[in-house]
Amino acid sequence: MRPRSDCLLFLLALIPSISAQSLNTVLQQQNLTYFNALVTANPSLFTSKNTTVLAPSDAAFAAAAQQQTGANAPIYDIPSLLSYHQLIGTITLKNLSNAQQDGGEVVSTMLKNATVVNMGGVSNVVGVPSAMQLGTQGTASNTGGSNGQQIAVQGGLGRGANVTAGDFVFDGGLVQIIDQVLDIPDTCSKTLTLNNVTAFVQYLSMSFNLVPSSGISNPDPVGFYDNLTEVTCFAPDNTAFAAQAPIYDNLNTQQLSAAMGLHIFRGVFYGSETPSGSILAPMWGNGTKGFVFERNSSGMFIGNSQLIKSDWMLKNGVVHILDKPLNWTEAVPINSSDPAFSGYGGPINGSSSTTAGASPSQTAGNSGAMGRQTYLAGGISALAFVVGSALSVL
Repeated sequence: MRPRSDCLLFLLALIPSISAQSLNTVLQQQNLTYFNALVTANPSLFTSKNTTVLAPSDAAFAAAAQQQTGANAPIYDIPSLLSYHQLIGTITLKNLSNAQQDGGEVVSTMLKNATVVNMGGVSNVVGVPSAMQLGTQGTASNTGGSNGQQIAVQGGLGRGANVTAGDFVFDGGLVQIIDQVLDIPDTCSKTLTLNNVTAFVQYLSMSFNLVPSSGISNPDPVGFYDNLTEVTCFAPDNTAFAAQAPIYDNLNTQQLSAAMGLHIFRGVFYGSETPSGSILAPMWGNGTKGFVFERNSSGMFIGNSQLIKSDWMLKNGVVHILDKPLNWTEAVPINSSDPAFSGYGGPINGSSSTTAGASPSQTAGNSGAMGRQTYLAGGISALAFVVGSALSVL
């Protein structure tokens, strides 16, 4: 019989081999067949340490394969998709639950490729909605987190997922299992159109004064802001615009541009990260006035409008959905003594009290990722095909 001290040393020596399981091993143990196939086919993407992998279940991939294809269906660049499912840092279920109870949070991912991310050098993020957001916005409905609240994460295209199990240790960090495949953040117009917030896109398309006039014969306001680096849109939903259609439909180009320009902000202002009481200055107005952002027990507000959906991640920022349009009469003057907050993406104007509101003449960012050769046409069905092909290597 070994002495007790020798047995203890023997058991301790086994711990590294037990805890340092590979990602593939952990995925196999949890029956995550489809995600494991993609990891096996792309091993170079999973060499980092201190990460958290959001691994969709097999049922999540099966559900994704049934999604409707078409012009607005997801188009998956597999390396980018996998990078977006890797969070920077070892984030436990307790961390996620605490963030949810403390007002929400955004977490950086490994997705930083400039061909699909236009955030000024900052990686794209996954949101952890607050308990208030989950309760008022219907992000999730099951139970499982603290206080009986489901732990959820928010990705691109206005879609999210529930965390169903987790804290599985592998040699690079942790695995958390989710019940949906997260979509890569896309443009504002595509995200809104996919979620039937179409009136905002329609009115913006006619706001020609929001686009630099020099050398442009056919201005495209929608395309301009889809490709501008670091942008936040506050988009009223269709019901909100329908209530004011008699007004908006009779505005001339200058008036419509002014009205729509109040809803676009330079800088990335996540609802969960923007301090309550911040004054956010829109693109229209030269930074002299802005709207007060507030968060309380009833929800989140900007001016007199409530955010009825929030933190829909974009490739170049974030979009929030409002219950009514912003009005210039609700704006307040910006003073040099106001608290400075320039947004998550980094300072836009270090001397400003808030985002100063860049002029529409500012140069647009990267033109997007549609030319990337690794893009897989056909939307989610292509993802199902790739997963099926990758399974053959296991």
